[in-house]
Amino acid sequence: MIRHSSISIARLAKPIDWQSEMGEVELVIMLTLGANEGMNHVKVFSQLARKLVNKNFRQSLFAAQDAQSILTLLETELTF
Repeated sequence: MIRHSSISIARLAKPIDWQSEMGEVELVIMLTLGANEGMNHVKVFSQLARKLVNKNFRQSLFAAQDAQSILTLLETELTF
């Protein structure tokens, strides 16, 4: 059971070839949303997917050096 919602991001030491047009996978993003979130997970996922298409957002995400920088970026760019 998920007690609270969260976003987890893992930066891979060695990128994975996922046969994507956008290149190798360097970050893995996991959304965990509690059962009482209703349709909020769709909203969060949609926002994140739209942002990840944006080159500037991806560059900012890759440039973030620590968890706090990533959190600040996500809080600025996404509506939870």
